[in-house]
Amino acid sequence: MLRSLTLETVIGVYEWERVAARPLIFDFWLEAAQRFTLNRGEMEGRLRDWVAECRYQLLEALAEHIAQKLISEFACRRVSIAIEKPGALGKVARVGIRITRYSVVDCPIGI
Repeated sequence: MLRSLTLETVIGVYEWERVAARPLIFDFWLEAAQRFTLNRGEMEGRLRDWVAECRYQLLEALAEHIAQKLISEFACRRVSIAIEKPGALGKVARVGIRITRYSVVDCPIGI
């Protein structure tokens, strides 16, 4: 589990949102058949690089992109990602999403 990781990227539907990178808060839950060989710092660096290059309009698209990268590059069986966008609705503290994705081999029946 990797919690409360703040990463910056350009994201949003409106032009004013896409002028500069903004902070997003991520939580990751990863499940793999084998133990990870990366430490937290290395994992953060990899995630920071992936997120910095993205220019999605929706949090859901960004989460899907990261989930697929984690599944393919780290052989994750299951990935859950929560993303919060602080200040997205003005005075509202934050909005966010959470997704869970499985590798094709480990996808439970009925999902």
